[in-house]
Amino acid sequence: NETGIASGANGIDFHPGGYLLVSLVAVDESNGQYMNYGLVKVPLKNPASATTVNIPSGYTGFDGMVITDNGNVIGVTNNGNAPGGNTLVELSSNDDWKTAKVLNSKTIPASTTVAITPDHKNFVINQDFTKPMKENWTIQQVIF
Repeated sequence: NETGIASGANGIDFHPGGYLLVSLVAVDESNGQYMNYGLVKVPLKNPASATTVNIPSGYTGFDGMVITDNGNVIGVTNNGNAPGGNTLVELSSNDDWKTAKVLNSKTIPASTTVAITPDHKNFVINQDFTKPMKENWTIQQVIF
């Protein structure tokens, strides 16, 4: 980790521009909430030149994330009771992920992953972490 963010990788996807976008988060052990979050662009041909994407506000790290066919990133924030809490967030960039902005954000139940269908429908898995058995999980379509 040469990003300067004291955290670990928690979400990853390949961008057709030849790089990975990696979500970095750390968990505060005292309350289970995310902290020190960032999104990093890692060029496959030169990983040492990885850079942190500048996102001014509204982004608190991703668990699961997907790069859409239009190049946006949709990801799930599983952040407990922190400001923003559990959200599905869509980021976009018009400068090849040097910077990004939040296009859409919607509060959801606790979730760790997202899937996008070919017709652009978002689905998340809702999890009750107090009862982590499969019968307590639901799949939900989320519309921004």
